[in-house]
Amino acid sequence: MAKKIVLGVLFVFLIILMSFNVSSAGVINTYVSISGDKGYIITPTLQGLIKQSKDYIFNFFVYNKTSGLTEGNSNLNCTFYLSKSNGELIFTENSTYMNGYWSNKILGDNFSELNTYNYGVECSNGEIGGALIGVFKTSYSGKEISTAQSILYGFFVFIIIFFMFSLFFIIDKFPKSNERDEEGRILSISYLKYVRPVILFTEWMLLVGVLYITSNLAFSYLYDTLLAKVLFVLFRITFGITPLIVILWLVWIFVKMYHDAQFQKMIKRGIYPSRRL
Repeated sequence: MAKKIVLGVLFVFLIILMSFNVSSAGVINTYVSISGDKGYIITPTLQGLIKQSKDYIFNFFVYNKTSGLTEGNSNLNCTFYLSKSNGELIFTENSTYMNGYWSNKILGDNFSELNTYNYGVECSNGEIGGALIGVFKTSYSGKEISTAQSILYGFFVFIIIFFMFSLFFIIDKFPKSNERDEEGRILSISYLKYVRPVILFTEWMLLVGVLYITSNLAFSYLYDTLLAKVLFVLFRITFGITPLIVILWLVWIFVKMYHDAQFQKMIKRGIYPSRRL
């Protein structure tokens, strides 16, 4: 039964690890530049994910579509707009010209949510103009996991889970109790049985560690934090009850060792205690 449980846990965590790579795909910002036959082409600098609640500087270039030259602020005005995915406008500001490019600083308060944000830039000189639309995506870390990273993290967690799985086979090699005869009388004291709770506690701590690692990976690299929050809650629960488990484990060991010491004295006197003692 225990082995089936471990296999189930292994399968669940493999699904979780696969989601790191799948969920991170397709988050590169896209944009569309709109202009007429005569107008401006607006091109933003390369963008990635935006870190949640962190200030972000958005830079872009404005080119005259006819001449191909960059446009400054001598006769051109540009305005930046930012809205939530539901269309709610949350930020608008005139762009600042900075020696060849235009810039807007967006305060981190505007990126307080893990969400998709729509943005737009409009440039005009009163006669001709151009526009740019695109999206920002925020994440907990502001970083995107690569395929190589997801494989490395997945392999690392897989090794831990595999070690957990292996321990369940190793634990069967150790006795569960003292050696008894057919009538249930204790013939000898087996101190190897104390290895079993040590292995079980090791399994528990490995589970706590895996929950901690996967929750942090999910917070750092997954766009949706639902899975990360669930894993972190499980980590907090398991970590929170660990001190209680340690106390009960130590009490159990000391009580068992005390009884074994008494049984050992009885066996030396030729008295073989029954299982009722």
